[in-house]
Amino acid sequence: MRTLKILGFLLTYPTDDHLQNLDECRLILKNEKWLSNKSIKQIDKFIEEMEKSDLLDLQENYVALFDRTPSLSLHLFEHIHGDSRDRGQALADLTEVFQNEGLSIHLAETPDYLPVFLEFNSTQSQEDVKENFDNIVNILCALKSRLENRKSIYAYIFEALIDTLARKPDLRAVEQAIKRDSGAAYD
Repeated sequence: MRTLKILGFLLTYPTDDHLQNLDECRLILKNEKWLSNKSIKQIDKFIEEMEKSDLLDLQENYVALFDRTPSLSLHLFEHIHGDSRDRGQALADLTEVFQNEGLSIHLAETPDYLPVFLEFNSTQSQEDVKENFDNIVNILCALKSRLENRKSIYAYIFEALIDTLARKPDLRAVEQAIKRDSGAAYD
């Protein structure tokens, strides 16, 4: 499932590498046909926005969203455990799962970083992907809503991920998360 790998790539800090590979990303997503037509169109809009934007503006926007806004963190366990000790144990457990599957992380990121999680899942069976994503569907939905509140194109990536899931989010839990922090620029 290269689609998950592509969506993870699009969720990483924008570089020249991103801009040079957007056409290939678009082609893979269309050819693999894992996403719905609606999601493909939304990802096309995302890619078009990246293509017409200045790289420094893309980078500044990314940092403002994902690095400076805790409610938009791409580290999944922060949304579950915060900074508690439980997060450390969950990270150790997830690292072990990755290692047992032959995936070693050579990034400065933790294994709960969504792009890393997506890349790992791109190597898994559809059943395992379903189970893994069923566990985070509420987080994905809350992040999508927060990004929509900021009118961010990154919401399209989360919409595409949610669209592929069999399990639908618990709207009440998502609503409570949004009430705690809407993700708006000035909460």
